[in-house]
Amino acid sequence: LSVSSQVVAQMAILIKDDLNQHILFFDNYFTSLDLMKFLTEKDIPAIGTVRESRLRKCPLSDNETLKKEERGSMDFKFDKQNEITVCKWYDNRPVVVATNFGSIDVHKEAKRRCKKKGAVSKDIHIPIPDIIDQYNLGMGGVDHLDWMIAKYRTVVRSKKYHWSLFTNIL
Repeated sequence: LSVSSQVVAQMAILIKDDLNQHILFFDNYFTSLDLMKFLTEKDIPAIGTVRESRLRKCPLSDNETLKKEERGSMDFKFDKQNEITVCKWYDNRPVVVATNFGSIDVHKEAKRRCKKKGAVSKDIHIPIPDIIDQYNLGMGGVDHLDWMIAKYRTVVRSKKYHWSLFTNIL
């Protein structure tokens, strides 16, 4: 495992009680196929976005192909041996998500504003795979907190490092 994946693996080992009540969500900095394989062996459900450089040549459609199709297009691969699903979904830009428990079935739609040149903007509905929806539900609070910290950052100039930690807590 890479160094970033080892952090998640060490924390996941601490989960000892009922594993069916815990689902791990993590960002693309931590996610790799090796980590998903490790968590599958430990029977810990996990889901996270993946950097395309960490997919080890997984044969997903390239970004240009998905851009030519309409918004909401997707491509996925399932590794039967390791029980890992990798899905690339195109909304405003391509997003790659890997999971060891979810499905790629489409049960929901997202409402998006579509602007065409020379036309009035209108609302369109695009299909969302279940693993993208599950990831958004699980990571929504963390991403929202990061956004709020960046938007309302308190700037205090000081040579003492602990002041920046203190203002970040505020």
